[in-house]
Amino acid sequence: MPSDSRLRWIRALAAGVGAEVLTILTIVLAVKVFHANTETAGLVLGAGGGIVFTFLMALWAAGGVDNRYVLHGLITAIGAVVVHLIGLAGAPGGFRPIYAIADLCKLIAGTIAGVVVSRRR
Repeated sequence: MPSDSRLRWIRALAAGVGAEVLTILTIVLAVKVFHANTETAGLVLGAGGGIVFTFLMALWAAGGVDNRYVLHGLITAIGAVVVHLIGLAGAPGGFRPIYAIADLCKLIAGTIAGVVVSRRR
């Protein structure tokens, strides 16, 4: 059985994966339900949604720990960035500069979420 500390890290990484899943679901919803252009939805919602969902999931992950809030927010963001980069490996169109900016913003969003949680405690 994993220790509580390890479970918290797993929770933070899972939150990062969850942030990317929510982003993908948002893009699919925009394309299928609202008939948005796939490329535009991917660029706009992928970048913006990824940042927002990373922040929200980092709030959740950092809220479940007793200390190291910023670290857990950052781990969530790292998880989201890693999943995003793995997904880009097979994506048509390859890597674009907007993706690097969005991933940097995810790291900032995760860190800010950790700070927000630490100030609430």
